[in-house]
Amino acid sequence: MCVLKGFDLVCLNLENPIGIKGSPDPIQDPHVTFRAAPEALVILKRLGVTLVSLGNNHMLDYGTASLIETTELLDESGIRWVGAGRNYEEANRPVVITCNGRRIAFLSYAFIYSANTRMAGKSSAGVADHRLSRILQRVRELKRSGCDVIIFLHWG
Repeated sequence: MCVLKGFDLVCLNLENPIGIKGSPDPIQDPHVTFRAAPEALVILKRLGVTLVSLGNNHMLDYGTASLIETTELLDESGIRWVGAGRNYEEANRPVVITCNGRRIAFLSYAFIYSANTRMAGKSSAGVADHRLSRILQRVRELKRSGCDVIIFLHWG
């Protein structure tokens, strides 16, 4: 029996990439370099996970290829994701879910950096822009559009 089965939304921080692509970042301490096998998605689906936060300090432990593979595997599994991406626009894009008649926007940010964590660029993969002025601007825009806003903060 799944203890999370009766919930409308189940959201969690995915503290590592999922997949088989990429290789450990040579500047990252190998004792804290994380990645899960694709089979981990079966467990997340059984738990009823709706959305995962990718805005954390381990999302690039196995490089850009692993981050991209993670987003593709999540898409294939039907689990939504937020907080990292192939480029700045994708990494900073909110996920909006309508639940019980309410529009809920999810954002995700990391400010606890590992040696290999980097913010996504115009055409480079990474985590979302953690600058407070940018976060507040996004929250205001989402609130004006009628959304409730939930922010995952992987912070200090």
